[in-house]
Amino acid sequence: EKFLVRLNKNGGPKNPEKVDRLSTLFTDLSNKDMKRDLYIISQVIRTGRMLLSDSRKAPPPLVQYRRPYGCAVLAMSDVLQSIAETREEKDFVLKVYTYVPARHTKQCNNENEWYQIHENIIRRSSTKYTAPSTNYGRRPTLTGPGPTGLIISLQLLRGDMDHVRRENPLIFSRGVAISRKLGFPDVIMQFEADLEVRIILKRDVRNDLYLTLERGDFERGGKSVQKNVEVTVYVIYADGEILKDCISLGSGEPSVPEHRSFVLYHNNSPRWSEVLKLPIPIDRFRGSHLRFEFRHCSTKDKGEKKLFGFTFTPLMREDGTTLSDESHELYVYKCDENTTFSNHALYLGLPCCREDLSSCPSAPSSPVFQRSTKETFWISTQLSSTKLTQNADLLALLKWKAHPERVVDILGRLRHVSGEEVVKFLQDILDTLFSILDDNTDKYGLLVFQSLVFIINLLRDGKYFHFRPVMDTYIHKHFAGALAYKELIRCLKWFMDRSAETVRHDHTQEAMKVWSVPVLNHISGAQRFWSSEVLELRGSGALKVLELRGSRFKCCSCHVPTRDAEKKRGILSVWLQALEYLFKFIVRSRMLYSRATCGMEEDQFRTGIQDLFQSIRFVLSLDSRSSEMLIFTQVRGSQL
Repeated sequence: EKFLVRLNKNGGPKNPEKVDRLSTLFTDLSNKDMKRDLYIISQVIRTGRMLLSDSRKAPPPLVQYRRPYGCAVLAMSDVLQSIAETREEKDFVLKVYTYVPARHTKQCNNENEWYQIHENIIRRSSTKYTAPSTNYGRRPTLTGPGPTGLIISLQLLRGDMDHVRRENPLIFSRGVAISRKLGFPDVIMQFEADLEVRIILKRDVRNDLYLTLERGDFERGGKSVQKNVEVTVYVIYADGEILKDCISLGSGEPSVPEHRSFVLYHNNSPRWSEVLKLPIPIDRFRGSHLRFEFRHCSTKDKGEKKLFGFTFTPLMREDGTTLSDESHELYVYKCDENTTFSNHALYLGLPCCREDLSSCPSAPSSPVFQRSTKETFWISTQLSSTKLTQNADLLALLKWKAHPERVVDILGRLRHVSGEEVVKFLQDILDTLFSILDDNTDKYGLLVFQSLVFIINLLRDGKYFHFRPVMDTYIHKHFAGALAYKELIRCLKWFMDRSAETVRHDHTQEAMKVWSVPVLNHISGAQRFWSSEVLELRGSGALKVLELRGSRFKCCSCHVPTRDAEKKRGILSVWLQALEYLFKFIVRSRMLYSRATCGMEEDQFRTGIQDLFQSIRFVLSLDSRSSEMLIFTQVRGSQL
């Protein structure tokens, strides 16, 4: 996130109460992040008249505009070692490169490149901009002008937020702002001193939508020169209320009900790349929409702003998913200064983008607002939410009770959900799976089992491996499936027994892909059934695939090429990794059941476990190459 600081013309805080309090903490930076090519970027936006003037006696304008002024860049690679060696703050001076010529003429330079000015500075292309004076590092005085550069102090703090607060109370006593990652942080935070400290983050409830005003294409509109376009952004609820405090330009300043973009001089194709944070309450997200109003800003002192168009977009689709993390091209509708938006229903029935054309109801024959076919506006969005998802398959799973007749299909489509979404909603997904299992064990037991194995193996991926402690925390603190152990044991033993039968029949040991990537395909019709690559046992070029029709199992085969022995052992190793967490669920479930029933059915449980281990040992013993894996399993069994 950005950190916003409002300064006066002398370079001091605009709010006198913020003297010595202009500080922020950029959080959630991992070791991996710190090894990347990072930069601290400062963008300077001036507020005032459209064009700078030499006349110091000119009265202040009636209307003020936000105008691009300059940019400064500091490479973290140049300073990281120096700040890592000390626990104290260290000052750094940043050169501010500006667009304004030294003599402050009325013509501005290269404003159309403002969106990439920091990249040009990093690439040493700063010759396009006015170089700072030699005294850019001078601090402001009571009598003299402010600095022509930017002085910042940096300090590297290690540990999670609670640890940092305990170790640095003085920093937080002066009201430091918190600037979070746009996305979610790594679950395991990194080192302190020379040791890696593993800290499992608390459940981070978050619902932030990051909106980027990218660019627009607008018509000249009969004018001899191009427009000076300003965009005003609103978040509007279903009843037409403008939501208060739901737009943030950066940490360090309070949120506002509306935002006005900076203005690029004489530019009909402005590129802003301005990022806003929309901390919209979850209960207000559904039904809300964004409205963008476009105005031409006059260069005259009277400061006229003439409304000429608008666009909009809902925050959620009809299926309950949110705006996807991508760029969105929005339609622009014509309007004028006399237009009022008191009745938002007049435009919400219109398509806001190309994808919206098919889902919108038939447009009225004479709509109040006409689309400007030659004008478009682009935004991009990024959602950081622990409660809202952009994936329809995941949403269907979490709300399975709304469509109980689709549970088979819903479980089958879990594999289509991205790993990022799975780990983000890990606890909610696991709660849902065991809720479905409790609802109908006979009908959904095997389906839930396969879904659970899919999730376990997802956490074996290097990208998500550090989420395994989250799974452990869930099992020990949140898992409540007291009856789940019975079905998990039954399903696991069934697979072991079927494996043994097929291995003996084909005289080969093939790894079971149930522990890798289960493929769940629901086939609709009168004889619907679930087909899954729940178990692959290849021998002599034949593949045996288990299918489930209702609650009965059958077997079919098709021709596939065989795999080499190393591949077989690799897949079997994957299976053993899944086995570890399956037993953790089994043991925890049995403990919950035992506490609730004062130890009832203990003999049945022990018998079931012994039978299961016999099945596992028998499968592994059919191939001498699996002896090491067999020993591993026996050790796990002894620990259990």
